[in-house]
Amino acid sequence: MKWWYGMMVFLLWNMTYFNVEAQKKNKKNKAAIEVGSKAEQPVLKDTTQMIEQPIIQGPQIQFEKETHDFGKIVQGDIVRYQFKFKNTGNKDLVISDVKASCGCTVTQFPKHPIKPQEEATIDVSFNSAAKMGPQNKTLTVFTNAEPSIKVLYIKSEVISPSAPTYLQQKSSNY
Repeated sequence: MKWWYGMMVFLLWNMTYFNVEAQKKNKKNKAAIEVGSKAEQPVLKDTTQMIEQPIIQGPQIQFEKETHDFGKIVQGDIVRYQFKFKNTGNKDLVISDVKASCGCTVTQFPKHPIKPQEEATIDVSFNSAAKMGPQNKTLTVFTNAEPSIKVLYIKSEVISPSAPTYLQQKSSNY
């Protein structure tokens, strides 16, 4: 019985001692966190500023607009448009190719790397010869950005040169 009593006293003393030590340690940690949190506040502000910047690293292509509507054009007209874009990333942007969905559409694009924050254009010309009615064409742009493929759209309505609105249409385009 004395043995059991001695063991109980020993266990109670250990539990009390370790509980007091744990409380001291918690107070030290809490004080360190409070002191550390004051020192870390500027780091949190920097982290907030980092969130405002682009999260994705590398080249990024951002177009001013991705669809252009030529409206009504007369059959046989060749119309042109420049898709303006900017490299909003932090590394050089390279356009490896631009594929048109139709042989009636010709593109020209920069062959040199586009530096970060630099602007450039992809030139497009659409030949409406042998076309009639609504036209919807795509331009697939292949880059080293993420995503690596971007699709641009051009559309128009090709009307006959003998249509009654031909003179009105022709004068309003020029």
